[in-house]
Amino acid sequence: MAGKEKRYTIEKEAPFAKSKIWDIQREYYADSGVSAWNTKGHLVPHYVSNNPSVANAYAEIALGFFRDRHLHQPDNQDTIYLLEVGGGSGRFAFHFIKQFSELHQQTGGDLPPFCYVVSDLSPHNVTYWKEHPRFKPYVEKGQIDFAQFDATSNAPIQLEISGKSLSVGSLSQPLILIANYFFDSIEHEFLYFKNGRVYELLATTTSGVHPKRADISELIASVDIKYTYKRLKPPLYDMPELNALIETYLADIQDSHIYIPTMSIRCLAYLQSLSQVGAMLLTADKSIHTIDRLQGRGIFKLVTHGGSFSLTVNYHAIGHYVEQIGGECLFPAHQYFGLNHSVFLLVDQPEKYVETHFAKTRFIDRYGPDDFFSVKKHIDQSMQVMSIEQIIAYLHLSHYDASLFLNMAEHLYSLLEDVDATLRQTLRDAVLKVWDRYYYIGEQEDVAFEVGMILYELEFFAEALGFFQQSIKTHDVDVATLFNMAVCALQIGDVQQSTQLINRILSDTPDYTPALELRERLQTAIDELSSS
Repeated sequence: MAGKEKRYTIEKEAPFAKSKIWDIQREYYADSGVSAWNTKGHLVPHYVSNNPSVANAYAEIALGFFRDRHLHQPDNQDTIYLLEVGGGSGRFAFHFIKQFSELHQQTGGDLPPFCYVVSDLSPHNVTYWKEHPRFKPYVEKGQIDFAQFDATSNAPIQLEISGKSLSVGSLSQPLILIANYFFDSIEHEFLYFKNGRVYELLATTTSGVHPKRADISELIASVDIKYTYKRLKPPLYDMPELNALIETYLADIQDSHIYIPTMSIRCLAYLQSLSQVGAMLLTADKSIHTIDRLQGRGIFKLVTHGGSFSLTVNYHAIGHYVEQIGGECLFPAHQYFGLNHSVFLLVDQPEKYVETHFAKTRFIDRYGPDDFFSVKKHIDQSMQVMSIEQIIAYLHLSHYDASLFLNMAEHLYSLLEDVDATLRQTLRDAVLKVWDRYYYIGEQEDVAFEVGMILYELEFFAEALGFFQQSIKTHDVDVATLFNMAVCALQIGDVQQSTQLINRILSDTPDYTPALELRERLQTAIDELSSS
């Protein structure tokens, strides 16, 4: 008979919000940096909230908010700050600022200037963003800045580039907040409501690996939590809005376990206070925003990914806070199947923000990022029957999403043999837009190579050569890439570069037949030039 698995006790009967698992997760994100999101690391899921479709929706809603501000206070040309919390890899920030800066510029200069601040707990991420080439043009324009931010702290937010400090009351314009997959990863309380009483869940946490010897990913994956109950007597908090929330649940919830996002609400209240006139929050998470869906819920297991975990966020609680202080909640108008993309207006007279409401209706309700994600799943399954025209249309629909392009690339190659001149040019423009909107975070997939191959097959050899050169800067050099570069160099008349590349290939792989044949062709071309 097999022995019982050894379990290591991490803590006994700790309030869930103070559980050591939150410290473990903070350590993981702080130490991992960008490797938490690329395939060289443990890969925390992020595509669904970091794609160009989400960024486009947010950019349009933010533009509506800028228009409303200009309408309400046309003489206030102070900078409007946008603060992304939990910026992670920086990919969403790039997608957003790429699209928003283009929209902002097209308005003709009447709107207030902007500065997008990417923030995160991890100093490694801040360093990575500061050095990323995609952000440099926006740094030079003063349109982006970076900061380390801890959701548990009410300290001023120090900007790395400008040196400006965002502190309580320092902004004359509302602050636009962006929080995707953020609230699900910071401290929550876990309460049980039954028959007008409230109980706190106390966590006894164990792991199947030694807590001080194991890798954090192994530790989180092996964690098990058992709960005991402790009755509480309201009021529970020092915030009247939180106490009002508990009273609502005591009255309306008969028997249910509910996460209370107290840290999220406190963080939101603090960030709102940085401005003299409030804030707007754009947020996406797996979440619940109606009280009926909070009924009858049992104890949940943690959803783990890599060295981290996440919860289903109680957007109803956040919305309750927003409404208590006179704000407005703009939840999706129809059922969502992935993430809940919502807008919270924490400003005076939110109903007067007409352009903001209109943009939310157009870019969330009529067709939004959650709809696109469902469509993308269908596209991925239907790739092999698509024509080039359909592929181009879907790339356009996705705002030239590199992930979609990578899934299409192999099938696209098979369609390139008989492409007319017009379609050839259109496809070239499309793949160049994919690259223009791509943000590299060290993943194994090689977008530069795939773009280069399309351009190579379309006989845009000079551009293809540039992409192959980009590919070998970030990925392993292989003989096929070097050979393609040699062909491109020969096609554009750079005999010297082609010769050098062939010699490089044959020095490592003397019997590589395509290079031997190309060397013969090259020698023939040289002989013809010499005799002419």
